[in-house]
Amino acid sequence: RIADDQGSVTLKGARTGVARDEFEYPIPREDAERLLASHCDNMILSKTRYFVLEDGFTFEVDVYDGLLSGVVLAEAELSNAGQEIPRPSWLGEEVTGRPEYKKSNLLRARLGLLPAL
Repeated sequence: RIADDQGSVTLKGARTGVARDEFEYPIPREDAERLLASHCDNMILSKTRYFVLEDGFTFEVDVYDGLLSGVVLAEAELSNAGQEIPRPSWLGEEVTGRPEYKKSNLLRARLGLLPAL
């Protein structure tokens, strides 16, 4: 990933319910550019991330362009799996754990490698 001129690498574990381990480490931008160029087969996702505060809770809202243009996903970082989050009127349906909403599957569907949603 490259954001704000900083590279990073993120490792995400398997999902258990709504939770999963996630580890993110900064790397030099040049390393990130090389990883993206040599390991992503030109399937690089581009998005703008917005931080939306709602009832004291921060949602990360990702608006994709490029390969996933038109896709908008909101994510909430929970302090524990049982934490309740507000459900503002702008928030769509819950898609956590639904395989068709995994970014890799959204991308495959968009490229015609999986049936479209």
